[in-house]
Amino acid sequence: MAPGANVSAIARQAGLATSQLFGWRRKAIKSGAVTPQRDADRLGFVGVTHPASSTVEIC
Repeated sequence: MAPGANVSAIARQAGLATSQLFGWRRKAIKSGAVTPQRDADRLGFVGVTHPASSTVEIC
């Protein structure tokens, strides 16, 4: 969820379906687990870890 990150490319690199990663991102935003933030002209997101589950790092 870093500013300028390409979700489709990240999904491919991780061996995930692009729709799955988009879905996880959408649910994280909707639940309030992450908050979109502005970085100049781009929309970016902050990383989140959840202690009750395994961590997925998106770079």
